Amino acid sequence: MSTSLKEKAFEASVWRLIASFGIQGTNFFVQIALARILLPEDFGLVGMIYIFIAVTEVLVISGFASALIQRQTASYLDECSVFHFNIVISVVGCLTLMVVAPWVASFYGYPILAPLVRVLSLKLIIGAFGHVHLSLLMKRIDFKSRCILDTVAVFVSGIVSISMAVYGFGVWSLVAQQMMKEAIRAVLAWKLNPWRPSMRFSASSLRQLFGFGSNVLLSAIINTIYRNIYFVVIGKRFSARSLGFYSRAFRLQEIPSQHISSVIGGVAFPVFSRVQGDRDSLAKGLKTSLGILALGVFPVMIMLALVARPLVVVLLTDKWLACVPYLQMLCIVGALEPFFMLSAKIILATGRSGLLLKLHLFQKAIAILTILFTFRYGITGIILGQIAASLFCTLLISFIVGKLVTYSLYHQIRDVLPYLALTAVSGAVVYSFQYLHISHDGALLLAQTIAGFGMYLSCCYLLKPKAFVVFLDLVRQSIQKRSNSLQVST
Repeated sequence: MSTSLKEKAFEASVWRLIASFGIQGTNFFVQIALARILLPEDFGLVGMIYIFIAVTEVLVISGFASALIQRQTASYLDECSVFHFNIVISVVGCLTLMVVAPWVASFYGYPILAPLVRVLSLKLIIGAFGHVHLSLLMKRIDFKSRCILDTVAVFVSGIVSISMAVYGFGVWSLVAQQMMKEAIRAVLAWKLNPWRPSMRFSASSLRQLFGFGSNVLLSAIINTIYRNIYFVVIGKRFSARSLGFYSRAFRLQEIPSQHISSVIGGVAFPVFSRVQGDRDSLAKGLKTSLGILALGVFPVMIMLALVARPLVVVLLTDKWLACVPYLQMLCIVGALEPFFMLSAKIILATGRSGLLLKLHLFQKAIAILTILFTFRYGITGIILGQIAASLFCTLLISFIVGKLVTYSLYHQIRDVLPYLALTAVSGAVVYSFQYLHISHDGALLLAQTIAGFGMYLSCCYLLKPKAFVVFLDLVRQSIQKRSNSLQVST
């Protein structure tokens, strides 16, 4: 990877990091506020229907939009064709959901699900007007604009939903949040991106993008079903309340996991796409990304598991204590997810979307098999199966990527082990605090957090693992570059 491209990637990562902090941070506080006001059943009801909304939404968002990013020579005609196609598909998806809504309600045995599905389906049409604009921002690695629009959308929609929850709207406050967020994103996407569609349309353009886009689309659909199949099984076999506990645990671990994934993965795809023909550059880029990913994901996810109980009590109150063991186990899944994602970005950037589709199919087959064997053992059994499936599939895709870029699975594991060891040392410090018998949960949480991350950063500073040194060097270069730019401008 060239120096200029590396610097551009790092600058994009900085904006991606700012955006992720703004978006995930705002979303985190919104979700905490809603969880303190609403009941677990409210979140369970939304969790039951989310798979139907999410799968239909993927039909609009994925595929051709991803193809526009990957294809460096995409024309204005291609972009207009994708825009109009997305609008048509969103309308079809919305009408389909409205028709099947009563069946969804009957499947779970909750009549209120029918109107929930019908209202939420409208967000597909709203969002379709901004997807191409957002894809083009990603293609230009313009995460500054994405930072602005996503943060504003999450903040405003969060204020609206919290206000509704306070005034007793219950589950509908969660629906309003999603609708409002989609609308604001679409409006700001048009405001911040000067690209405008015309009435031009070409079926030939869609066919040319279809080879890559169709595999990405199918992979995304399968992946969405996989991520939500646990909600379906738990919601059907148990209750809305039980699903609410699982859903809250899943969302809590998902916040840091997705935060780190979005920072690395959001930049990795467009950057890796630019060097897709250079195997050595891909291997070096993967090695650097893998190290930085391990540097961040291991301490965050393991610390989250260790402080789960005081964290839940302080943030969500005692009514959510039942989700603590679920959260602790799901943190393992959350730690593995970014590594699978990074390997998938390498495969996608090289244009092997067909291979990625096969891997996604295999991953989901493994997940279904584990669910069939574990659902009789309750939610705990289901999560243990989820962990086993995630570990196996992450090792498999890492092995395949190692063959593609000549960076073997053995060397990948060897390169991330130092960060796991440093995290284990820091985790032992955090775990030892339970023997101090600190009665106040807030004080315990604060002490564990400071001690854990303090120990981890101290170890990194003293031992200077490679990814930590690379990260510090990139920070210094970025600061120096900005300082020189300010001197020139003045």
